[in-house]
Amino acid sequence: MVVISRYELYELEHVVKTVDPGSFVNLVSTVDIEGNFYDETEQLKARQEQS
Repeated sequence: MVVISRYELYELEHVVKTVDPGSFVNLVSTVDIEGNFYDETEQLKARQEQS
């Protein structure tokens, strides 16, 4: 199970289909979240730091 933002969905779908074209993926909308998470700005900053 993984939780991603809608901005990451296309990339994840591409990677999954590349690695396993016969895979099964279930997309579920999240109604609410609690705990630590990165908003869009923090995600972008973290990606830039990794590069």
